[in-house]
Amino acid sequence: MPNMMLMGLFQGIPLNKKSVWHSGTLPEKITIYQKNIEALCRSEEEIKRRIKNVVRHEVAHFAGFTEEEIKGMGY
Repeated sequence: MPNMMLMGLFQGIPLNKKSVWHSGTLPEKITIYQKNIEALCRSEEEIKRRIKNVVRHEVAHFAGFTEEEIKGMGY
């Protein structure tokens, strides 16, 4: 994926992979890269739409969906 900006990142163990054996691990985290999103958008409305999609995309990773499954959902 050359020339692509990272807009969001999920870090942690997806819900569908968690078990009682994962106690004591770091908490899950979603990072939104505001400056990258702002650089790609031309209006306030576009920024809002992009943020909603990025958050949905990263929450889907948290839920355990793969990149292909998420793209199939339109995020």
